[in-house]
Amino acid sequence: MLTAVNDRTRVPDGEAEAALAQTALLLRELPADTDGITPAKEFLRLLAEAVGPATPTCPPATRATGLVELRPAAYPGAGTVLLIPPPGATAGSYTAVADAHRGPQALATVAPPADAAACLRALRPALAAGEPLLLGGYSGAGQLAYEVARRIGAHGWRPPPVAVAASARGLARTLRTAAPQGPSG
Repeated sequence: MLTAVNDRTRVPDGEAEAALAQTALLLRELPADTDGITPAKEFLRLLAEAVGPATPTCPPATRATGLVELRPAAYPGAGTVLLIPPPGATAGSYTAVADAHRGPQALATVAPPADAAACLRALRPALAAGEPLLLGGYSGAGQLAYEVARRIGAHGWRPPPVAVAASARGLARTLRTAAPQGPSG
């Protein structure tokens, strides 16, 4: 786990978040690309050329953090909706929500069974990037979603809103009204 602490009187939050994202990118890529002869300055050059927050190098369906991407964001910075699996959920339990929800946010879930730690691991990239975030789920996922939101707040980030509904259509409607809006693309 990588965290950063910054003095807001000296370093704006956006710059601190960018530095953290770039550091995470370097730490993630360095072990994967090391060949024993590439100098560190080459990795630093590649890092300097990287635009924006770190992007995962895993296949899009399931990232190394355990995040299962249901639909990518319509544009960078649109935000993420993490659909928390309720107890007894199956891997495809949120497919209908992904089909029904038309917001610009990325829709993702965590492979069930999930706990708060798995959800937090999955959310690390979105939190590090400072993206708008919403936690959602079917009835039964609310307690876990609120626990994840509480832990996010305990780590110093703004706790995300939580949206819970009983059906795919109801959840898609709730997400449409509850999701924080990022900058338009």
